Parts: sequence; C-alpha cells; structure tokens
Amino acid sequence: MHEEIVKLLFQLDKELKPLRKVAESLLDEDSLLDEPSETALISRRRKIAPEAFACVIYPGMPDEGIARYEEIHSRVSSSCFAIPEIYKNILARLNGADVLKMSLYGLPPSMCKDPPLLSRSTRQPLDLATANKTWSRAFKPDPAHFHFGGAYFSSDENLAYFLNPDGGVEALRKGEIRVNLWPNFESFLSDELSRLLMLFPSYEEAQLKFRQSLESETKDRKRKTRSKT
Repeated sequence: MHEEIVKLLFQLDKELKPLRKVAESLLDEDSLLDEPSETALISRRRKIAPEAFACVIYPGMPDEGIARYEEIHSRVSSSCFAIPEIYKNILARLNGADVLKMSLYGLPPSMCKDPPLLSRSTRQPLDLATANKTWSRAFKPDPAHFHFGGAYFSSDENLAYFLNPDGGVEALRKGEIRVNLWPNFESFLSDELSRLLMLFPSYEEAQLKFRQSLESETKDRKRKTRSKT
C-alpha cells in the first residue's frame, strides 16, 4: 500500500517538492490509500478524530476533466470561470490537498458533474469554483487574483491564498490585509509549510482539549438527565 502512496507523491515534482518532502516525512505505518478515490491518507491523528489525518493528497486531474469543470462552472454562473495555467499544471499532478491545516483547493468529483453538487458523503478537496465565487469575498482580493487555498493562522482566524497574474502568491487576512507575498509557488509552499509544521503540535493540543471539553459536557448533561429521572 505504501508503494502506491510513494508513486502518488512522486508526481509532486517541480514547484510541489516542498509538499512532497513534508508528506514523505509524515508517512508512517498507519498511512493508507483510499482505493476508490486513490487518495493518500497520511499520518492518522486518532487523538483528534478516528478518521483525521495530518496529510491528505488527492491524485491529479486529467486535462479533459479540468476543461470540463471550467465549461460547467462558466455555464452555471453565466460568466467565464478560468483556472490560471499555473494552477492547471498543479491540478494535473495534485487535485487538492489538506496538509498541516493548509488546504489547496481542487475539483471535487461531485462538482464536476452537470449540474454540480456539493457533497460531504465522500472525502473530496474543497471546491475551487465556490472559493472564487463566494469564499474570497471576505478577503477583498484584486479581481485579477485567483483564490486557490487557505490555512490556519491563529485560533480564531484563517489565511486565504491567491495567485497573482505574474505567478506570485499572496496571503491575505480578512479585509484585504496582506500577510505575505511570494514570487512563486515553490517559495510559498516552502515558507508556509515550515510555519505550519511548527504550529501543528499546538493546534492539535487545542483540538484535543476542545474535544475533551465537549465529551465532558456531554457526560454532565447525561448525568443531570439521569438524576432528574
């Protein structure tokens, strides 16, 4: 099974090498390949949830699938939805990812259908079209910028990532507050994954405490209910 994951990670070349390096470092005996979708599920985090993984890599999308997605979403929204060539090249090798609380958006299979439908019944990447039509508004990006992902920034705030026409990557907080600007995708991945790798343990600890708090509250409610009866 790990051989298949290694083959999938081998596709993460060129500007995606920082992502491959992190994924390979997290690969362990508990990692697995979700065979129906060929999604790599790496480093299970049982303390957070039974099906939580630190790294989820979705396999690439064929060119014809990308073209079909653009055509469907242009027609549905009655306006041109075009994915930048830089990100099309990435989608051909990586149709989205969730790594250390960084999400790179992709083309969910349910949103590639006509009509497109959001579905949470299977593991899928977050949707690129929805991101650009809806989620990006709170960050007030330049109209020429393309919203392709986001990541953990603090306990109560996430960053949004945008591709600029010149190939640079910009990180924004809500309200058009620029946090960083990188000249290319590789330098963006390298810096942000390093930042998130340092923050991930504290994030996990906070999530564990939150889960324990919910479990404690549930037990208290059940105890009170039993005492009343």
